[in-house]
Amino acid sequence: MIRGAIYDPSSEDVNFGGEELLISWDRHGDSWLWLDIFADPGDDVHELLQRNFGFSDLAISDAFRQRHPPKLEEFGDDVFLLARGLDIHTTDINYKTIQLAFFAGANFLVTYRFKESLSIHRIWEQCEQGALSLKEGPIFIACKVLRAVVDRYAPILLDLEKRLEEIEDEIFTTRSDKLLEELVEYNSNLKKMRRTLTYHSNVLAEFEQVPLVQANINYLHRVHDVYEQFDRLKTLSDLYQELVADLMNGYLSLAAHRLNQIMKVLTVFTVIFLPLTLMVGIYGMNFEFIPELQWRYGYFAVLGAMVFVVIIAFSVLKWKKWL
Repeated sequence: MIRGAIYDPSSEDVNFGGEELLISWDRHGDSWLWLDIFADPGDDVHELLQRNFGFSDLAISDAFRQRHPPKLEEFGDDVFLLARGLDIHTTDINYKTIQLAFFAGANFLVTYRFKESLSIHRIWEQCEQGALSLKEGPIFIACKVLRAVVDRYAPILLDLEKRLEEIEDEIFTTRSDKLLEELVEYNSNLKKMRRTLTYHSNVLAEFEQVPLVQANINYLHRVHDVYEQFDRLKTLSDLYQELVADLMNGYLSLAAHRLNQIMKVLTVFTVIFLPLTLMVGIYGMNFEFIPELQWRYGYFAVLGAMVFVVIIAFSVLKWKKWL
């Protein structure tokens, strides 16, 4: 699918259409074009981008790659930016990403992806409905899309904060390993998200220094706003990962403490009953000449000795404050 929109600053008219808008668009004119391409990578898309815009082969190849870290490159007056938006089905921290490519110049913006993007779709709908004007220019629209991207990351992290607060209470009552498994999964996904957000933060910091952005104060404010949002979420992901690590350590510490308490009880029973087992073992050997074997009060004497050993062992444990 290829769709386009041309904004004419002289009449402030916006024409929506498809690939045919390339014919009426003059790269050196005053009107600017937003071309949105949603298609699988192929020679036809490559030829379209190179023939009509003269983009670098390397930039187009990077745009076609399914997995590539966010990056920024300048090609003369044009800018190539790669971002990672969230998959259309992503709603929680167990997220998947899609690659979004932006080619921007003074009077054009080309967005390309090979999977559906809610962020681009929302901004395009706002433009079609007149809720968002194209008169601000291509960098402005690119920033609106990037802001829509970062706005999808924010609820995921904020929802996770609520869950972590619940887990903080549950670790004192829940003894299931499922809680630990959940924390390990959160830790892994937060590492991945922190890396993704850090890439974006660095790219947006570079984007601020691009001459095309520096020349327009409105562009500069928009890019800086998106940068601040990515940077804030990067800080939050750092904070939540530290919190998850603390919760994991707390869970393991509590589990170790519970195990120590169990071992303590078992040790007390062992200390008390081991001497009794020894006595029973000795008098259960049935040798003919055991001195007390024929004694009339031998049974009661051994029972008394057992009680005495138990009292002594219990008293020593209390004195040592092991009970």
